[in-house]
Amino acid sequence: MLIGDFNSNTIWDLPNRVANHSNIVKFLDDNNINSAYHYYYNQKQGEEKNPTLYLQRKENKPYHIDYCFASKSFLKRLTDVRIGTYQDWIKYSDHTPLIINFEK
Repeated sequence: MLIGDFNSNTIWDLPNRVANHSNIVKFLDDNNINSAYHYYYNQKQGEEKNPTLYLQRKENKPYHIDYCFASKSFLKRLTDVRIGTYQDWIKYSDHTPLIINFEK
C-alpha cells in the first residue's frame, strides 16, 4: 500500500512532464495497484466528488490529493471508503481524513 498526501491530481498534469499524476497512476495500474477511493466509488482520476484538501482552509477551494493505493488483492477485500467532512475537520487541518476499511 501507498498512503498519504500526494499533493497531486490529474487536473494539474502538465504536458510532456514524466512525473504527472496520470503517469504515476498508470505506472501503479500497470503493476496492479489502484486507488481504493477510485475503485470503491468508481470515479475517474480528476473527477473526484469528495475532496480531501481545502486550500487555505477555504470551503470553496476543494481538491482531492490524498490517496490510498493498494494491490488488487487488498481491493478485493475493500469494504468501505469514507472521507471526513469539512465541518468536522477544518478546525484541525486543511485536510480531511481518508478512511479505508478492509475485511480481515
